[in-house]
Amino acid sequence: TAILADIDCPGRQATCLARLRHTLAMPRRDTHSAPDWLEGGDRGTRSDIAMAIYRSVADWRERRRGDPTTPPRLVLNLSVGLSPDPRAREDFEPASTAALRAALTYAACQGALVFAAAGNEHGGDDESVAGPLDPARFETVLAPDRAGCIEQGFDPPEEDEQLPVFGASRPLLYAVAAVDGNDRPLLNARPRSRSRLAAPGLEGLAEDLDGALTMPLSGSSIATAVASGTAALLWSYRPELRPDQVADLLYSGGWDTGAVADFALGTPESVHRLSVCGALAQACTGADPRTCPALSCRAGPPAGREHRRALMEGLQGLRASP
Repeated sequence: TAILADIDCPGRQATCLARLRHTLAMPRRDTHSAPDWLEGGDRGTRSDIAMAIYRSVADWRERRRGDPTTPPRLVLNLSVGLSPDPRAREDFEPASTAALRAALTYAACQGALVFAAAGNEHGGDDESVAGPLDPARFETVLAPDRAGCIEQGFDPPEEDEQLPVFGASRPLLYAVAAVDGNDRPLLNARPRSRSRLAAPGLEGLAEDLDGALTMPLSGSSIATAVASGTAALLWSYRPELRPDQVADLLYSGGWDTGAVADFALGTPESVHRLSVCGALAQACTGADPRTCPALSCRAGPPAGREHRRALMEGLQGLRASP
């Protein structure tokens, strides 16, 4: 929450660029306990996450009907992850996995932009703990077009030229992996879980509501919050962009790390490290500068490389000195 707020409400200004709301997705204290919908916990099931996605989207739709000040766009941040159900196959999908897919499809049909953590658990060479977690692995699934949404009974919004939803293919969600200051996967990264979109995820810090720094945290959940906050920032300036266009700006405005994604919708592409300023600069190119800031920034090489370069230059200077 603090990271999202730092991006969309810098300095905790009175008027923020986006509104943050929370929905309980982890209501259990352990895997086998009953859900506690008041206090919550740090565990959940695919069905719990599916219910949280549905509630978030349905509540947003209801607010839009009754409150004209409700933001016209919705970004869902899923900094959660579950190991894929081992029973799942191409020809069989367990009920809880099907429920999660249905909730993500509902969100996509309503025009929501969803980001999910690729995964943190380090499993070495064990095949059972490799690859992206649920729900991040649904980036490999194509979101339906308007006709497909209607056919599945997901009631997409009326076509609106000012707030378009459909127009290009996109995945059900966008997975986000974490990188360090050298654009390398974190030590706690899940093997073979590199997504095409990455963001800084090492020792993330932000200010809480009292102005104090939060505990430093590392992982793809932190990187996902960076991506979600950036998407909300772009949409606050350019609400007329489609969901896929916003996601494409996050990717194209980032730095090409040279690595290749382990999974994607279609052929895996190179991994780009997100740049908040770089994405916003691209989004505002050609837009009215009175409503969208004209920025000259762009994504650059990792900070680690600059540090090493400065170190080497310093060492060379010492060697050259008498």
